[in-house]
Amino acid sequence: MPLLTSYTFQDTVFHRLDPRTKMAWLGVMLVLCFATRQGFLLAGFIVLVLALSWVARLDLKCFIPVTRVFASLALGVVLIQTIFYSGEDTPFHLGPADLHVQGFWLAVRVTLRLYCVILLFLQFLTWTHPTDLSLVLVKARLPYRYAMLIGLTLRFFPVLEEELGNILAAQEARGMELQGSMRRALNMVPVMLPFCLRALRRANEVALAMELRGYGFRPQRTFLRSVEYRPADYAATIGMLICLVAYFVVRWRSPSLL
Repeated sequence: MPLLTSYTFQDTVFHRLDPRTKMAWLGVMLVLCFATRQGFLLAGFIVLVLALSWVARLDLKCFIPVTRVFASLALGVVLIQTIFYSGEDTPFHLGPADLHVQGFWLAVRVTLRLYCVILLFLQFLTWTHPTDLSLVLVKARLPYRYAMLIGLTLRFFPVLEEELGNILAAQEARGMELQGSMRRALNMVPVMLPFCLRALRRANEVALAMELRGYGFRPQRTFLRSVEYRPADYAATIGMLICLVAYFVVRWRSPSLL
């Protein structure tokens, strides 16, 4: 299963929303993730993101590879903070190591915050069409020759990941040991050269195809797709702003709560 995910169409209200509404959702949730200091709220944000993804009929299995990679990193962060935290209290000992509860809970909050951010970006990529992002930039008066690069980049990442998977499979068939994260990391040096060559070849093929189709020949162009704000977008955006303002009002009145 690929580590990165791409847009998957589903006929749901979330997919039909304007990309600016989805960008507002991403921005509001990022502000809340970095503003809160409570672990239970961060865990609630993660549950909320997963619940909305399930309601939008997204494939929740696409979050599993990133979760596996992040879990190993999070475990290391928790262990390091628990052992080497420079707090004053040392409630218990484990052999020669001093374990700090404050460092443990600090690491838990940090890992939950980072995991929530990762899920939000994956969710945004999964239910937002790359062309819609380009159309938003075109509406913002950015020349389409530069605006379309966003959509092309988002489409290019899964292709590069597929190329990397093919190279790893070929190298493993030739006898290279790639079982285990540490062994795979050490053997990435002979893999990167063919990967870079394939990436350059792919980029050259895309550039040649766009040039043959007259990309950038005229200052303006037409699009088959269009984006526009609908009543549902206005309602969703207003609701998110109300929730954001309510959060900061509650935090201002009760700082210890949030």
